[in-house]
Amino acid sequence: MGRTPNTIELESLTVRYPPGVGTFLRSEMARLMKAKGRQYSMNDVVREMVEAFRTMFGLPPQVVEVIEQERHKLKMDVHQYVSHLLFKRYEQLRHGKK
Repeated sequence: MGRTPNTIELESLTVRYPPGVGTFLRSEMARLMKAKGRQYSMNDVVREMVEAFRTMFGLPPQVVEVIEQERHKLKMDVHQYVSHLLFKRYEQLRHGKK
C-alpha cells in the first residue's frame, strides 16, 4: 500500500543511534499503530516526538506562555524543565498526593 504524499515540504536527516534507542522507537511505533489504528514508520515516530517536544505537547498557547515564563525564570532549557516537572510529580506521588 502506497503512502499518502505529504503536502508540506520536509527536510531530511540521517541519525545514528545505539540499539536501545532503536528498540524504544520500534516499541513506540508498535504502540502508536495499535493506539491509532494506522501504519507508522520510524520516521513518523521521530517526527511525532520532535513535534510534541517543540510545541510543548500541544498545550494551548496561553498555557505555554506561562510555562515558558517559569522555565526562563528557572534558567532551564526545555529538557531540564520537563525533567524538573516530572521529578516534582514523582515527589507528589511518593508522598501520596494525587
